[in-house]
Amino acid sequence: MCIQKREVIVAKQAKKYLMELFPTYKDKDNSEYLKEDFIHFLNGFPVFISQNGLLQALSFIRDKEEELYRVFEKYLKVINLLQSTINLENINEYIILQNRAIEFAAWIKRLANALYKNPKSKDKME
Repeated sequence: MCIQKREVIVAKQAKKYLMELFPTYKDKDNSEYLKEDFIHFLNGFPVFISQNGLLQALSFIRDKEEELYRVFEKYLKVINLLQSTINLENINEYIILQNRAIEFAAWIKRLANALYKNPKSKDKME
């Protein structure tokens, strides 16, 4: 029996969900890659969650990046994630959820840069 590290499990899930996002955010000019602005957004998203908090980050992506919001709902296994986060009464639950979201966002970012970033892009990998 092989027990996988949590990091490997999260990375596999991030890859699965990134592949779900791919049709929505693929580059129109070169369909092998994601849009540059989406890659740029993903590069800053883990820090955005850390600096602004999970609730504000969820509010932002629900409004601006609906498909990404749905992926976070699936990954965190919380229906109506924004409202559920608002209704959390225990700060420890909020912090655990926020840390899981940051971990997942970091893996989505890494994989998007590794697998779907156009090598001819003018931005350097962050």
